[in-house]
Amino acid sequence: MKIVAIAIGAHGTTASVPIFGGIYEAALVCALGAAVAAAGGATRGDEARGEVSINEYRGRQTREDVFEFAEKPRVERQGDKWVITFAGKGMCDATAAIVDKDGKIVRHLASGVLGKNAPWPFKQDSLTQSLEWDGKDDRGQPAPEGCKVKVGLGLKTTLDRYIGDEPRLNAGGLVMACDGAGNVYSVADDGSSRITVLDR
Repeated sequence: MKIVAIAIGAHGTTASVPIFGGIYEAALVCALGAAVAAAGGATRGDEARGEVSINEYRGRQTREDVFEFAEKPRVERQGDKWVITFAGKGMCDATAAIVDKDGKIVRHLASGVLGKNAPWPFKQDSLTQSLEWDGKDDRGQPAPEGCKVKVGLGLKTTLDRYIGDEPRLNAGGLVMACDGAGNVYSVADDGSSRITVLDR
């Protein structure tokens, strides 16, 4: 499996990152969508393997508006895992994910504010980070060929679209559930016993 790192900054520009002795990925991203969100960095795959860890809460932390890499992301294969390293210049939001050849996130590695209260698996009290990836997706299955590592600084969440904005889905007592394939099931508790499946 060939892994290439790309680094996305706050204004949507990517950094050129040498990986595996001379493979480069450089691009200009016109707009960033919703930030990669992985609360605390734990994923279903981690939970299934019993690997969920947390960092100690060290109090409120102020974000810095410094969205630059002091050390651009690098990827190195070490045995059966890949190690992703990078360093930020300030205590800002950072996120790391594995994306497939189409840019779809297949594994959420970490997301949060760097610094004293950084969430696991980020190191606290450090702007220099090292993350490990086992080659698997969020469900614990082997990731597809052609994946890339995506590391971003200073990302912010933006609204893509409303889900369930159809009035029939917003009946009183609405219950929602999600299956392993990502389908969302909504059950209206309005006397109709209606079940709706949302597949994206």
